[in-house]
Amino acid sequence: MKRALISFCFILSVSVCSAETAASAPRVVSGPSQGADTAKPNPAKPKVATEVLNTNKYPFAAAMKLLRSTDPARVKGGAASSVPSIATLRGGAAAPPTTRASLNPLPVVLLQRDSIPLSASQASALTLGQAVEHEATMTTLGKDGRVMFTYGVGLPTIICAPLRVSTVELQPGEKITGPPEIGDSTRWEIVPASSGSGDLVMPVLAIKPHAVGLETNLVVTTNKRVYYLRLISKPDEYIARTAFSYQEDEDKLWQQFLKKQEERTETEQARSRISPMAGDALDHLNFNYSIKGGPSTIRPIRVMDDGAKTYITMPPAAMTRELPAFVVENPKIKGRKGQEMVNYRVKDNVYIVDRLFDRGALILGTGKKADVVYIRRDASVMGGK
Repeated sequence: MKRALISFCFILSVSVCSAETAASAPRVVSGPSQGADTAKPNPAKPKVATEVLNTNKYPFAAAMKLLRSTDPARVKGGAASSVPSIATLRGGAAAPPTTRASLNPLPVVLLQRDSIPLSASQASALTLGQAVEHEATMTTLGKDGRVMFTYGVGLPTIICAPLRVSTVELQPGEKITGPPEIGDSTRWEIVPASSGSGDLVMPVLAIKPHAVGLETNLVVTTNKRVYYLRLISKPDEYIARTAFSYQEDEDKLWQQFLKKQEERTETEQARSRISPMAGDALDHLNFNYSIKGGPSTIRPIRVMDDGAKTYITMPPAAMTRELPAFVVENPKIKGRKGQEMVNYRVKDNVYIVDRLFDRGALILGTGKKADVVYIRRDASVMGGK
């Protein structure tokens, strides 16, 4: 109905302008002749007919008052609404109503629809997007008092306050690829900053609202990901520092850890693997070892060498107990000072020593109460006994 009244006022103003233009046309009046010898007419001054705008004839005030008081709820579904005539506004007899269809077409901008209908798929997509916005976010307390959001879970909300600065810290080494896009750039201020140096520079966003009760969204693009944030302003409450934890980085750390663990296991298995003997190794096998002392649980069953390595076979019961340490004894130095550690490894129930020795010992425990098993090679490697 308001659109129809606007059209009515426009037509009314055009009518008034046409009337004033016609009334302002000049009228020429001829004067009396002044003599026979001068038969020239006296030019007369034009008289302009003026007309004072009559508010009773053109009731603009009443039309504007009616336009302001019109309830837009009366017009629903595009139904035709009547516009009062000039006679009605002056209090006279009512003229035939003027319908919307009888008026000139309104500009296109006035005919735009307030809402565009959505298809089923579009409505479903909108529902899913709204569900993400209302999804609960995962927050934890990080070091230095930072509130940690899990990236990719829900829509992080940054609570700000006027006269306070809230910071959002991104991942060290991440680079912002363009200016942040904010919905309300007039009442919010986003200032870039950074911390650190080299490849570990951390981008920081300083956020400041200019009023209370504001709400908008912020989009930040980097070389690794896109951040979608919700910003709200409170009178006094605010979050000073905000940062993110990244699930994909934690997965990478676990993958690296498992890979190193697998490599370490393969290395240990390779060290404990018994090297195959050479074709003529059987000709050089030596079983001439004597074994003395110690309990039967740690006393070897057999000791042999192939000319390069020594193999000490332990009893099966020893594998269910604490294994003794193996040392080589220097015959020139007596006592514990003459004992030295050598490279060896244990494969199943076999000690594999990477050298030959004249005297060795298996020691379990410390001090005088230690159990010791002495192993001696009868054919001396050093050329003596």
